[in-house]
Amino acid sequence: MTAMLFLASLFLLLGCDSQRAADDLYAAHRWSGETMGTYYRITIVEDIDAQDGIDLTLAKQRVEQQLDEIIASMSTYEVDSEISQFNRLQANQCLPVSQSLLDVVTLSFEINAKSLGAFNPLVAPLVERWGFGSSSADFVYPDENEIARLLARADMSALSIDDTAQSLCKSADIELDLSAIAKGYAVDRIADQLAALSATNYLVDVGGELIVAGHNPTGQAWRLAIEKPVFRLGEIEQLVGLTDVAIATSGDYRNFFEYQGKRYSHTIDVRTGYPVQHNLASVSVIADTAAEADAWATALTVLGEKHARQLVDEQGLAVYLIKRENSSANEPESTESEETVTAWYSEQFSPYILQ
Repeated sequence: MTAMLFLASLFLLLGCDSQRAADDLYAAHRWSGETMGTYYRITIVEDIDAQDGIDLTLAKQRVEQQLDEIIASMSTYEVDSEISQFNRLQANQCLPVSQSLLDVVTLSFEINAKSLGAFNPLVAPLVERWGFGSSSADFVYPDENEIARLLARADMSALSIDDTAQSLCKSADIELDLSAIAKGYAVDRIADQLAALSATNYLVDVGGELIVAGHNPTGQAWRLAIEKPVFRLGEIEQLVGLTDVAIATSGDYRNFFEYQGKRYSHTIDVRTGYPVQHNLASVSVIADTAAEADAWATALTVLGEKHARQLVDEQGLAVYLIKRENSSANEPESTESEETVTAWYSEQFSPYILQ
């Protein structure tokens, strides 16, 4: 999962920064670090009339603790994590797990059903086979029979939750991969921790999945930018103004590989077993929680523009789509001049757009 959202101000967060910029009306505390194979960054803005400031030391401790807990639960790169233990289980077994993991799997079931199977957390074997997992072996193109065998391991009916025993269960040889929702969930949990410390104005960003509350240091809505999915990385496609919502973006233009002259996206369509092959280059979703935005961004990327727009209308989602106009989805662009993209956004997304 690749998220392509960044702050319009493009400031770099290294260590902790509590300095006030020239146009800031409110004191802001910023810090960042590494987690889940990517970065995280936090900005807390203090209110002028607040009687007590935020305990930054405690805030940092809780952020780190929350991230560590999620890694211990949902990281497939940690051999002792809950998800790794579950993936090693034989069929017809259950594993007692944390409430966090149960919550994420429950939401995954919900988005899977609403997206008509486009979001599927049982994608792990396919992700590994297409070269986007932990294996360093040379890529060999899979044949149809192998894809069919891997698709059989993505059957959601083989995954279940035993609420009484607080356990995850499998009835077949399946493996979970929550990379398309775990970062968003981490954002939500961190936001809960900050709110518990009486923070009312903040930004939480984990690998491009964000949630914002209140106002930014200038006293306005948080100004964020959706990146243009083109050869020249860092160009802005659209500015948005957000408060008290989350946003996530899925794109195909940073995480891919080329094989025999074709480009293969990291986003796997679990309905076919192959990487997506369409011109939808970027999907941004605004939702109440980052976990929902994260999962929906992946699901709509899988569907492609036509079916994504239909589902957006049916579900009433706030979505911004960007598609390529002049290149095949599985052919790499050869020059900057050939890149042309167009955008579409839903009625629910319109209020957030900054002209």
